[in-house]
Amino acid sequence: MKLTPFIYTGPDSGVTLNVGTEDKPSFIDVLLRNKQRCELPEGHPVVATLQAQGFIKPEVVAAAADSAAAPLAGKTSSKKG
Repeated sequence: MKLTPFIYTGPDSGVTLNVGTEDKPSFIDVLLRNKQRCELPEGHPVVATLQAQGFIKPEVVAAAADSAAAPLAGKTSSKKG
């Protein structure tokens, strides 16, 4: 089971998810706190429902966002004014 990080926006809550099989159930409890990070199993029906309702959005990895926004080393602007 792969857990994916999300940011939850909504009333504080919690959910118990069955991540096992019908023959061998396995449960995880996830606390959902407003504007906080949570990890939920990828492909779970409850995760799809929370996304469709707009309560969770995938977490943007800060390091990747920073490197994409940073200019390349040694490159300068050649704008002439």
